[in-house]
Amino acid sequence: MIKNQAVRHSGVDLTAGKKRSSSSTDKLGFKTAFEQRDTNMRLTFDGKYDYETSNSLEKTHKYLLSPGADYFFQPQLFWRNKVDYSQDFIAADYKNIDLSPGLGYSFYDSTELRVEVIGLAGLKRTHFKETAGLKFFLGERIRFCPFQSI
Repeated sequence: MIKNQAVRHSGVDLTAGKKRSSSSTDKLGFKTAFEQRDTNMRLTFDGKYDYETSNSLEKTHKYLLSPGADYFFQPQLFWRNKVDYSQDFIAADYKNIDLSPGLGYSFYDSTELRVEVIGLAGLKRTHFKETAGLKFFLGERIRFCPFQSI
């Protein structure tokens, strides 16, 4: 059952937590998802933000933005273009940008369930913080890496 009807979905999730015991932990999380679909095009956007402190020290501080566009040649066959932009304010690889196009096939698509196979190939750009160990191994602070996924 493949339906290429005009559909719009969106969602927002906000989480917050506070824990006080031998250590004090504060958490804040935010997720959003959006999808707009018509007969030949599907536009998506996902976003996520996480922040956590433990004993007043940052444990997690990162976000991910992921827009995408699918163009349908036929009701089942489509071409996907996707970008993943993530930033981690604590990790050594603090910024990642993934550009990935590829071909997809939709076996089943309904409001409750979607089954698809997508083959993507692309380019990943990673920015590293200046640290002596990483500079010795990598040489530069910015790396381009080709990748593929299914």
